[in-house]
Amino acid sequence: MKLYKTLIPIIIVMILIALFIKTNTNNKTYTTTFKTLDTKVNIAIYGIKKENKTIDKIEKIYNEYNSLISLDNNTNNNLYYIVYNEENSDKITINKKLYQMIKFGKEWYKKSNHKIDISMGSVLEIYKMYMGAKSGYPSINELKRAKVSDIDDIVLYKNNKIKNNNIIFDLNYIARAFATEEVVNYLKKQNIKNYTINIGYNTVFSSTNKEYKIALPDSNEIINVKNKTVATASSSEKYYEYNKKKYHNLILPETLKQADFTKNVTVIGKNIKTTFMQAKILFLTDIDEGLEYTKKNNIEAIWYTNENKTIKSRK
Repeated sequence: MKLYKTLIPIIIVMILIALFIKTNTNNKTYTTTFKTLDTKVNIAIYGIKKENKTIDKIEKIYNEYNSLISLDNNTNNNLYYIVYNEENSDKITINKKLYQMIKFGKEWYKKSNHKIDISMGSVLEIYKMYMGAKSGYPSINELKRAKVSDIDDIVLYKNNKIKNNNIIFDLNYIARAFATEEVVNYLKKQNIKNYTINIGYNTVFSSTNKEYKIALPDSNEIINVKNKTVATASSSEKYYEYNKKKYHNLILPETLKQADFTKNVTVIGKNIKTTFMQAKILFLTDIDEGLEYTKKNNIEAIWYTNENKTIKSRK
């Protein structure tokens, strides 16, 4: 894998202060970019003496989660196995990490007031088909026919067993969060304290002594962050245009259509998985209702509205 000894901009945020730490001739910055979990991942590790296969390990972690939610082939009792297995059994045993993601998704269905619904994978597959063709738009009847399961169909048992009913789960966003948290925990074990991890429109910043100044997507809003996760749910990350209209992949469970409350919303927080989920929830929520949600849960959030205005949460 090719390593670069220079700083590069993180893909979704413009790094305005590129020099992160003072380094000597023995310390270097290692960076890499790869595609997984249906997006680009950019990694930068600052001020270490040697790379020592750290970058390779990070990519391996992300690719494992990509394999776990894949519908392409059966690898280690993954999502493909859940959907296409032909076992004559009421229960099946799945990969432990996949089980934990499904459990997490069920928990956040309640926490999100039903905005996070991992049982909608079959609906998302329809949107993926149209997005791949970059033409047309699914009818509501087509989407309703695809919605063959709901959250109550997801039944979990002990020892990583689930009900064998062939559900297509929507786990991409959760897999990104789980993988990123595992990478951060790995870096902590390696005593690596200065890095940025960017996946899609989400970035984790870690620093011993410096702040980043970053510009949020689409807007001119500048924020300062240090040792924080910045998660942005946006209509611009994954979309296609048809008949001069933009169609993205952030779908409201109650309507099966795209949410159009805002262009994007950014959440700044400490906990990686929680911050990722909160950004998606707020994108799928009316802004006034979202402001109440942020106040109730003490969340720092910034909306960039359809009218090109910036709205900040009120604590």
